[in-house]
Amino acid sequence: MDVDKVMYATVGHRCSNDSDTRQWRASPSSRAAARSRSCSCTAGAPASPRGACWASGRSPGAGRAGRGRLAGPRGGGLCEPGVRDAAPCHSTWSGDAYAPNCHDAAWALALAALVLAPPALCAAAAGRRARLRRRDRALERRLLPRAREASAAPPAELRALVVPRAALELLDELGAGHYGSVRLGVLRRARGPPLAVAAKAARAGAGAADAAGDLVREGALLAALRHDHVVRLAAVVLEAEGAPLLLMEHAFHGDLQRYLRARRPALERARAGEPEPEAAHVGALALTRLAREAAAALGYLALHRVVHRDVRAANCLVDARRSLRLADFGLARRLDAPADEAPGAAEYLCRRRALFPVLWMAPESLARGVFSAATDVWALGVLVLELATLGARPFGAWPAPRVLGHVRAGGSPPLPRDAAASTRGLVATCWRRAADERPTAAQLVAWLAAHPRAVRPALAPPAGGDRPPPAGGDRPPHGDDGLYLEEWTA
Repeated sequence: MDVDKVMYATVGHRCSNDSDTRQWRASPSSRAAARSRSCSCTAGAPASPRGACWASGRSPGAGRAGRGRLAGPRGGGLCEPGVRDAAPCHSTWSGDAYAPNCHDAAWALALAALVLAPPALCAAAAGRRARLRRRDRALERRLLPRAREASAAPPAELRALVVPRAALELLDELGAGHYGSVRLGVLRRARGPPLAVAAKAARAGAGAADAAGDLVREGALLAALRHDHVVRLAAVVLEAEGAPLLLMEHAFHGDLQRYLRARRPALERARAGEPEPEAAHVGALALTRLAREAAAALGYLALHRVVHRDVRAANCLVDARRSLRLADFGLARRLDAPADEAPGAAEYLCRRRALFPVLWMAPESLARGVFSAATDVWALGVLVLELATLGARPFGAWPAPRVLGHVRAGGSPPLPRDAAASTRGLVATCWRRAADERPTAAQLVAWLAAHPRAVRPALAPPAGGDRPPPAGGDRPPHGDDGLYLEEWTA
């Protein structure tokens, strides 16, 4: 019998045959796609169009559990030898139900990627961290010797002042601020008796490396200054092990702000008629002398083209002779100016974010970040106000943003109601709006010498109606007198 003329059996139909078995083959049109898929159907076994005889009638895509029994010529339900049905799908499939396209390989690849991706990512991250550690160690090996050489070779201005750390004994803390702390110390010198010093250290924590560099620069600037009313740098500690230290002469009476506040009650008792020896040290003669000494220190800095930028009572010291010493040169800078330019004419333009003493700053400093000898004179006028009020906070209880807007708009610190006319006139000249109209520090020294009682105590609150400023106690926190200023544009 010609097998090409056999009628195709469908699912649910049975093979009609005169004998026990009949061969079934695919049509010529699908013979290439379903090659060798013929099988022998037994009587009563359903046949699929692609040549697979399924005893259960399920589709090939139903998996191994739904696969039917193939009928064979021996009645055992098996295909003839060498003829097999399509392999079942273990996952999703598409296409013809009797010749499905299985997705098993795609799912296997996806599952392998899902399983292997996290360990691969972790291994890549660990490898990157290891490479970064190796790079850091290489940089450390290359740069650490240079850093040690730099620390072992201090600036030329400080080489004669370097002492070993073992020669210093640190005692109590004298004060602390935003930029560092100061402790009382005893320096044991090879020649001469032990010397009491104030050891200034940079702040620790974040930015400590930059703060240490600023401290060394401050020491280099201070080492070149020699004046009776500028604090003297006694020695420096610059060793690879430990932070650098600036050792300055110790002032017996501490800073000027505490000195004035501590004697305010004595002056009040003296005005009430009680005998008080300390009141004379904050009288008109003493206060005017302190103002003259501060002006003399600023005149010396102007001659050497140095701008202090932080002139206030808290940064002035009072020694055992009750003489003023200008200190804390952390914000001080040298002015780069031509040699033929007049002293005090040069300016320093600041573009760096930092904490600045807003209550003592001139209008041009607040507006454009410009500092000069004239801005130090403005701050000197605020220092004179501190002298007259015996250490009261300038601007009373005003917050720093209000001060900033007030000064930018043309204002100045409010004066006490009982301020003397000579004191008002002195500060008014220091607070002139135009920088070139303010007097120089040398001119102020001459004027104060000619008017030895110009600065007189004034303990009444300001006329503006604000609550009285603090009259005693510890100095206010640094944050009360400073404001974080954004970068200036010029």
